[in-house]
Amino acid sequence: MPLTGPDYSYTGFIAENVRMKIKDLSIFSMGIPRKTSPGIIAQKLMEVGEYNKALEVYREIIRDIQDKDTVINARYQMGIIESKFGNTADALKHFQYIISNTNDPILHSKSYYQMAMIYLKDRNIEMAEDYFLKAKNIYPSHASHLNILAGIFDYLNTHPIENLNEAQFHENILKFIFRYFPDFK
Repeated sequence: MPLTGPDYSYTGFIAENVRMKIKDLSIFSMGIPRKTSPGIIAQKLMEVGEYNKALEVYREIIRDIQDKDTVINARYQMGIIESKFGNTADALKHFQYIISNTNDPILHSKSYYQMAMIYLKDRNIEMAEDYFLKAKNIYPSHASHLNILAGIFDYLNTHPIENLNEAQFHENILKFIFRYFPDFK
């Protein structure tokens, strides 16, 4: 339903409103065109490591845009960012929101996978295993062995063994790998 002119829709009006609220983030000096959608702006900010600014844009999207798919995507990206910042509870809330508010098996699987990685980083191997299995059971091709192994080995690579507790945790991760991937031995 156009408000004025042939190309000016309600969605365009809302997007312009969000763009006006985020103009103080100094993002347009980064070469992002002024008419770029807020979701693209947030993605570009994430690509250059401007996670705080991206979070601000996603918050504005959630506050001002009522399109369910747009809000779900913003919540997913916010979960990723909050996880990077170590804000486990906030990240988990975003992924739980997605699981509760969509029936899309791919989004469920991706959210469960992200939750598994959060629990792995928090050294809770039992919860990580539970969420890896949920991700795999819902949408096996997304939660492929390679994706899960890549996530686990990325974690192991960035968390070297420095003491006996860490060695035991790494051993538990390897036990999980052998349970989950019996052909890996």
